[in-house]
Amino acid sequence: MLLRIAGVVAALALALPLSARAQASAAAVEVPANPARCARFAREIIQYQQMAGRAAQLGNREWETKLEDHVERLRERAEPQCPEIKVSDSTWESLKLLLRLAGKAAVTYFTFGAF
Repeated sequence: MLLRIAGVVAALALALPLSARAQASAAAVEVPANPARCARFAREIIQYQQMAGRAAQLGNREWETKLEDHVERLRERAEPQCPEIKVSDSTWESLKLLLRLAGKAAVTYFTFGAF
């Protein structure tokens, strides 16, 4: 019985430093930019910006505020993974960005990740 307890304690003593090391290395791993994910972020940002404009037209200040907050959260999530996403308030600039990112995603998809 005492040997079993000693074995469990020894196993835990060896496992704890390994698990801490694995967590530290997992946190250090950077997520590479995925063109499809960047295109999705750009598309969502554009959509919610347009919805915020619609809320402003209707005079619904609460809805507009919540949509603007959501756009900011999307930008914060997209920034580390997709630094090229700097969606402006201009619809044409946003559309150009969306088409460029969609083109990159299509090339990656149709070449099976070769480009």
